[in-house]
Amino acid sequence: MIEALGVPCVELLPTLRCLQVDDSALAALVDELAATPLPVPTWEHPAMPAEPGPVLDAVIWLGNALNFCYWTPPGEAMWTVQVDGQPQVDALALFGALSGAARDGIDLGDAAWLAREDPGGPAQIFDRGQGTLPLRRARVRILNELGQVLLARFDGRLEHALAAAGDDAVGMARFLATSFPSFRDERRCQGQLLPFLKRAQLAAAMLHLRRRALGAPGLRNTNGLTAFADYMLPRALRGRGVLRYGSALAAQVDARATLAPHSPGETELRIATVGACELILAQLRARGGSADALSLDHWLWSTGQGMAQPHHRVLTTDY
Repeated sequence: MIEALGVPCVELLPTLRCLQVDDSALAALVDELAATPLPVPTWEHPAMPAEPGPVLDAVIWLGNALNFCYWTPPGEAMWTVQVDGQPQVDALALFGALSGAARDGIDLGDAAWLAREDPGGPAQIFDRGQGTLPLRRARVRILNELGQVLLARFDGRLEHALAAAGDDAVGMARFLATSFPSFRDERRCQGQLLPFLKRAQLAAAMLHLRRRALGAPGLRNTNGLTAFADYMLPRALRGRGVLRYGSALAAQVDARATLAPHSPGETELRIATVGACELILAQLRARGGSADALSLDHWLWSTGQGMAQPHHRVLTTDY
């Protein structure tokens, strides 16, 4: 259950072996955040559709189906897409490629096109950029999977699945994870199954925020979402002293070694990220603040982007 995700993560924090949460540093960060309200992200950018509707919904859902692992080995150029004449990398490159395809007449909601495995299918999305895009074949398979599920269950249209997902943010994240296997991002620790669902939760959050920014109705129950356990958040929390890595994990991360998915260090990094964010939000709310995971996540993600310290690396489709 996504609603309970933060609780087991917080409870597991004292048992983690690869890293720890520094309570003093966390309290100092809470003091800082309490003094300045966190901005609400709007995802206002040329890479995103400028109007609410099926194209925006498709770009956000498909984009987050693919929103993982952009880092490249040393010496290789990151995958870059030109958006309004400006080079973009990471998620903005991906959303820009999808938006550009829609402007060029591709029906992103057509399951038959998504299910195509030939070069005329969704693989062409990635031809819009230059440089190294990790796990490219996996991304094509994910779009093919979405198309196959839409054909089998939703009359071949993405908007039918969106309608079935409803307007509850937590429900939408759960719907994505149960309807499309590639969205099912889970880890197991000490006998507990932890559904982090980074991409599924982010899809619901982005849809809510972008719709509201454009004057359209958003989603309900966004307070039920957690922070999104990815690469940038632990980097930011470590940089602020909130997460203290053990010597073995620190050596791996600082050497830019690739961690194995589901390994103890990788799993504990994600637990600590969500758990620390839950503690920060609880302390901010205890002071009368209205911070939510969406704003805190975006602030930490932006902070992490500006840090020179390495982030952990995992070849995974989860984040």
